[in-house]
Amino acid sequence: MIFFAIGLATLQIASFSRLRAVFPAGMTIADVPVSGLTRQTSAQRLLEIYNLPVELRYKEDIIHLDPSVVGFELDLESMLAAADLERTRVTFWLAFWDYLWGRTATGAEIPLRASYSEERLRIYLEEDLAPRYDEPPSAPVPVAGSVDFQPGELGTELDVERSIFPIENALFSTQQRVVTLPLGRSLPPRPSLENLGILMKQTIGLAEFEGLIGVYMLDLQTTNEIHFAYQQGIEYSVEPVDIAFTTASIIKIPILISTYRHIDEVGAMHFLEVVF
Repeated sequence: MIFFAIGLATLQIASFSRLRAVFPAGMTIADVPVSGLTRQTSAQRLLEIYNLPVELRYKEDIIHLDPSVVGFELDLESMLAAADLERTRVTFWLAFWDYLWGRTATGAEIPLRASYSEERLRIYLEEDLAPRYDEPPSAPVPVAGSVDFQPGELGTELDVERSIFPIENALFSTQQRVVTLPLGRSLPPRPSLENLGILMKQTIGLAEFEGLIGVYMLDLQTTNEIHFAYQQGIEYSVEPVDIAFTTASIIKIPILISTYRHIDEVGAMHFLEVVF
């Protein structure tokens, strides 16, 4: 009986030793179940899961982001050390006694410990992804033979700042590894002054105006200017001040200035009383 008891105890100790060499039931490391796995097998499983590409969706296009591109790294040694510490928290003989009585230890949850480079992610979005998938807006262009413009089209551009946070969350997740990238709409630029000049000349030609027309315009935002003298399809290369025009309609400008000055001096209500 003594030899039988010793043999049975030896078998139980050997069985418990094999069980104690692996992580207990219910244990997770970085949300990855590792119960029944050795330290090496657990490390391999963690690497397999967290090295899976993150799926980025840009409209209808799908881009797979390799975590290594943005410097993603797992702190395996730290997490496995914490798991080992939790596994061996109870002394061998006390744990063996619980094993004999069928009392299993409750597995712990070891949090994820990892890092990545936000700078490298930003560079990837700005210099790689955005140039390949952004759609620039198209400017309005004049319609030949008419006085109309063909409308421009809105562009699409990646919102880099709003993309950082969801991609970071996907890198640190085992389940939500798909990110729909936030996009912005870019407005078409204003028609160029060159196109505006073409449209003006087309309008003059369609109106069949026979006189001499001089045009000068200054863009106060860009300081770009346009000026030309045009008559019956002929454009004269002159400066804006080289052609003298009658001042018949120009007199309206000082009259308008004087009217507004008078309103400012006597008050709008008093001016209306005088008028009416």
